[in-house]
Amino acid sequence: MEKAAAHPQRFSETPNGNVVVPKATYTVQQLLPPPGAEWWGLAVRMHGRITDIVLKEGQDPHAAAAKYLEANGVRDDAYALQHLGESLDSVGGSTCDACKTFVEEATARFLKYANKERHDQKLTKVRNGVTVGWSVNWGVGTLNHIRQLCESPEMTSYTSTTRTGCRWYMERNMTANVFIEGEANGPADIVRRKQRVCGDVVKHCAPRPQLQPQQLSPCRKCAETMMDLGYLVRRDARSIEFLDPKHQHASPLREVLSRARMPRARGYRSRIHVQTRFAELCDTTPDRHRPGIGEEIRDACEDIASEHEAAIVDAFADMYSTDTEAVREVCVTTTNACTDSEYEGLRKSLVSYRLDQPGGMAQRQSVSSGQPGGQ
Repeated sequence: MEKAAAHPQRFSETPNGNVVVPKATYTVQQLLPPPGAEWWGLAVRMHGRITDIVLKEGQDPHAAAAKYLEANGVRDDAYALQHLGESLDSVGGSTCDACKTFVEEATARFLKYANKERHDQKLTKVRNGVTVGWSVNWGVGTLNHIRQLCESPEMTSYTSTTRTGCRWYMERNMTANVFIEGEANGPADIVRRKQRVCGDVVKHCAPRPQLQPQQLSPCRKCAETMMDLGYLVRRDARSIEFLDPKHQHASPLREVLSRARMPRARGYRSRIHVQTRFAELCDTTPDRHRPGIGEEIRDACEDIASEHEAAIVDAFADMYSTDTEAVREVCVTTTNACTDSEYEGLRKSLVSYRLDQPGGMAQRQSVSSGQPGGQ
């Protein structure tokens, strides 16, 4: 049974080892697809039998985990369901999404804290070690404020994998790599910090090409923008729910009855979900693309948004679609920014493309056919 080189530890409390829970003991290893294959999965050993759980883009890892556990007689084990679901989610690229989100939210929390302190006291830049350019000498107040991030309201809308990842990074003092004394720590530097933490330190994100402005074709700009929208949508919890301003209710009872009648109208990948994240897309572009590139992509984002909002929402507000196909729909069919071959040639190098990310687990070849078709 061939094994690939082990990757750095992922966020699971007991990666690649026995997971002892009330009803289930099993081991997991990440499957290693052949070059060019677009699937991911885990080999799970339970009851002396190895089963490949293989997923493609758009499939729900928690549903796959539930199906496997039910087939093995442990469907009521909540810990196993969460652990196996998160493990599958992680090797599908959400480990990288979680790391990026951790850096973004830690930065936002730090800046909010620093701005509040500056507003409250004119001398806080000196007293709290905050200097010009938002560099920081870690004081007790700053550290305590950042350490509360993972249990804060800001994190509640994200997937369980992202919240677990936040705790994993915090426990390993990754804030020391996010914020470095004497270094600028403002929004303009967030992409560099993501690369340092997610790419260089924990290696949860695959490297991406360092593009120059002259390499930003109309197709590249459109595809980067739309894959970014996929990132903003997919990192939200499947249980998320949004209030629709068009359906406000005079009483709590009417609200409850309305929710019962429209269970998906305001949930994950609903139109209002996509519209909410779409409203954030262009302004947050510099959080995902380095200076000099981010501004170009933001301008393209604003142009596309002003002309094609309805078509974009239609493409992403589809439970049966995938990020890859939604981006294709917008950039090839709707805007004509790309030919199909041009999009295929660059989509795996997009900043927010996630299927080639390191899962952070030991890998080995599939024990079955090496093709999708497991649980």
